[in-house]
Amino acid sequence: MTDHQHNGKTAGLVIIGNEILSGKFADENTPYFIGELRSLGVRLRHVAIVEDNLDAIVRDIDYARSTFDHVFTTGGIGPTHDDVTMRAVARAFQATLRPHPDLVAALEYLPESKRQALAPLTLVPDNATLLWGHESNWPLVTVENVWIFPGVPRFIQRRFPSLRHKLQSRPFVTGALYLSVVESDIVASLDAIVRAYPNIEFGSYPRFGDEDHRTRLTVDGRDAMEVLAAFNALKDALPTDAIV
Repeated sequence: MTDHQHNGKTAGLVIIGNEILSGKFADENTPYFIGELRSLGVRLRHVAIVEDNLDAIVRDIDYARSTFDHVFTTGGIGPTHDDVTMRAVARAFQATLRPHPDLVAALEYLPESKRQALAPLTLVPDNATLLWGHESNWPLVTVENVWIFPGVPRFIQRRFPSLRHKLQSRPFVTGALYLSVVESDIVASLDAIVRAYPNIEFGSYPRFGDEDHRTRLTVDGRDAMEVLAAFNALKDALPTDAIV
């Protein structure tokens, strides 16, 4: 599953919930994971937003878990009828959903009616691992390479920092050039440099409006010397007056 070309860990993100697809709530979790994973050197390669449908969630988790090093799911783990993420993860891993004794024990102090209402929360795949932390009185559930988060952004943002040490990968190195010319003026030069540096990722982004440049070129990689060499080669291949 490791992305050999870029020599680092990869990730897929599965955002679960009709409320996101219907526009009832804006998706705050994707931007958060993008920023956090980038800072850790983990390459986010796939984001799916899926409805509260068991088959659809299983499909997306199956794809992500077999393709990427880490998979993060958000949403669908509450006690109500539309919270089917745990069932989907269990099916994806051909596991059985069972009450976990530690989770049952965590609810023992509650009144009987409350325990019954929250009983679905104790059901996790029988091959799951529980990660307890001081940030919450409820654990993060993981199954192999799948990390199962709640959908509420503040809960994710409170818990994720304690996991950074488990996810840290080789960091990214990035360079950028700002040009006064449009993409079509530099495509031949860019294509030649792209072919010469197959382990480097190049990006070209046209700009419109009042910006002081018309194209932004980015150079990304994990080897600082190789990124610098590609950056300098790209700079040398462009007309001096094209660089802002």
